[in-house]
Amino acid sequence: MPGCEYKANLETELGDQALADLTRNDVLTFCKWWSDRIVEESLKISTANRDFGHLQKMFTTIEMAHQVQFKPVVARL
Repeated sequence: MPGCEYKANLETELGDQALADLTRNDVLTFCKWWSDRIVEESLKISTANRDFGHLQKMFTTIEMAHQVQFKPVVARL
C-alpha cells in the first residue's frame, strides 16, 4: 500500500504476518524497536508517536469493518 510507512515499519520489525496473528509480545517488541531507533538515530519521540497513532487508526478501522478485536494487543501503548 503506497504511503503506508507505519505498516512498513511494523513489517520491518515483525515480518509480514497477518494482523490477526499479532500478539501483545509482538507489539511490545515493536515498541522496543522504536525506542532503540529514537536513541540510536536521535529521532524525535513524536515520530514514533505518529507511527503508533496511524497504526491505532488502522487497527480501529479493521476492528469496525471485520468485527475483530485488537484492543488487548495494542492497549496502552
